[in-house]
Amino acid sequence: MTLPLVVVLGIVGIGVSYNQRMLDPLTVLLARDLAAEVSNIVLLSPAFTLPYALGQPILGPVADAVGKARVLRLCMATIIASAVATLFVTNYPLLVALRMLAGLAAGGIIPVSLALIADRTPVEERQVAMSHFMLVLIVSQIFTAPVSAYVAQKFHWHATVIVALVLAAFAYAMLLWRVKPNSRAVRTPFSAVNAVRTYRTILADPRARTCYAAVLAEGIFIFGITPHIAPILEQRGLGGATEAGYVLAGMGGGGILYALSVTRLVRRFDIFTLMRAGGVLVATGLFATALSLNWQMMVVAYAILGFGFYMLHSGLQTRVTEVIPTSRASVVSLHAFFMFLGIAGGPILFGWADTHFGLLWPLLVFAAGILIASTGAASRLKRLDAAGARSEA
Repeated sequence: MTLPLVVVLGIVGIGVSYNQRMLDPLTVLLARDLAAEVSNIVLLSPAFTLPYALGQPILGPVADAVGKARVLRLCMATIIASAVATLFVTNYPLLVALRMLAGLAAGGIIPVSLALIADRTPVEERQVAMSHFMLVLIVSQIFTAPVSAYVAQKFHWHATVIVALVLAAFAYAMLLWRVKPNSRAVRTPFSAVNAVRTYRTILADPRARTCYAAVLAEGIFIFGITPHIAPILEQRGLGGATEAGYVLAGMGGGGILYALSVTRLVRRFDIFTLMRAGGVLVATGLFATALSLNWQMMVVAYAILGFGFYMLHSGLQTRVTEVIPTSRASVVSLHAFFMFLGIAGGPILFGWADTHFGLLWPLLVFAAGILIASTGAASRLKRLDAAGARSEA
């Protein structure tokens, strides 16, 4: 049961990931075709991600109330509709609105997919299943930019939207065929009062608070640096946008290596050991980034960082799914919300620190920050588990 579900949701993840990243390399083409400034076209990325984040507190409770499978279908249908409408876009404001709609819908797919995997996967297999799902997302995000750029340059930027539309339609068909709503599930009708009450219950759980604090730290200390990679390379005279792409691909490569080895790692080590090791590897990668003498060294540093990040993050994802299983979509959506808060605020914090202290010290402080946050979270979660086991005994 687990493998077919992960495969189907992986196909869904490909459709969402391609839709999310397909316009990133097309800035100049879009600016020319829509008669817009390049600086405005760049804002299409946050136009997608901001609704993704802000919709989480609503989409989670809705998925718990009406069913995760139903929400997945509705959100994927919305992405299909936005892709169809994008084919007829003739101006920048309309494209922004459609990207915001697609981002909101995507926010009801990836976190809800993780919650559904957790629902239908035994806890001892959950970390492996989630890691395999994340592997698909990593690979699809790595290849979306070059594929989209090639298709757009060969034909037209509308052609890459057609590719996204085909992928989304295929994913929707797979959802209808393989992912059925659970007719036996006991559901509470959605209401704002119930949602607020659920979130109060979730946040009262120290396990949830620990996981949320840790993913907030991930967003700040790891992804706060990501948008600054190209400027870092340029300031050091090590390269520019092309080399920055190689560096960021190194992170994806590290994630792939982790996903390929996760089954053996989970069998050999407990989840808390893996989380601590992941934090150490991330800090090592950031420390190596600070001391890199060329872009090739930074690629290696980011491969180490990527391996460590997915090792740490998959552990946090697994633990958070065990908090209030009856409200799992709400739990996971709030998890994504805190992650995106960190992703939104981290680059601003790093930029401020870079301006006032230079590059070296902020990199070292961010490395120390993720090390403290990850090891602290792993230790606290282990203590909470032990305390829970004693109380049950």
